[in-house]
Amino acid sequence: MLMYIPPESPAKTNKPGAVIAVQTFGDFLNFNPHLHIIANDGCFATDGGFMVGTEPDASSLIDLFRGEVFKMLKREGKIDNHIIENMLSWHHSGFNVYCGPAINPGNQEVLEKLAQYIIRAPLSQERLLYIPASEVPDGIARVIYRAKNNGVRESFMALGRSLPSVAPRH
Repeated sequence: MLMYIPPESPAKTNKPGAVIAVQTFGDFLNFNPHLHIIANDGCFATDGGFMVGTEPDASSLIDLFRGEVFKMLKREGKIDNHIIENMLSWHHSGFNVYCGPAINPGNQEVLEKLAQYIIRAPLSQERLLYIPASEVPDGIARVIYRAKNNGVRESFMALGRSLPSVAPRH
């Protein structure tokens, strides 16, 4: 983040800010470790002022973040240079950065929606559909879960009779 602090800012006293939420799940509760970050677009001065920085470049942030993750994993003994070289050769790196449009500090509704998004639960109750055993030919109750964006559905056997109270049928 320090690379985006305005050049005229005395970097030792002015500081950037961010809120980071670690998530480890994908759309169907698969293991998908990733970070959701809300970062300010500048830095806070010790006098209470704010200096707007340059607009971040997502592609340079991908390379920077990937390099930092690889360094940390190597330092912890989890990977070595061979694995790093292999992963650097992948067509899809597994790293992605999305830099959305700047949000006006006075736009409380958008800020609240963004904050809710980064700390969301792994499952969305609105995307769950319970099908009782009496409505399925094999007599085994099902829970259908719809993916967020592409309409993909996954079917799971129901865990027990308490599930309908957790996931009401819509």
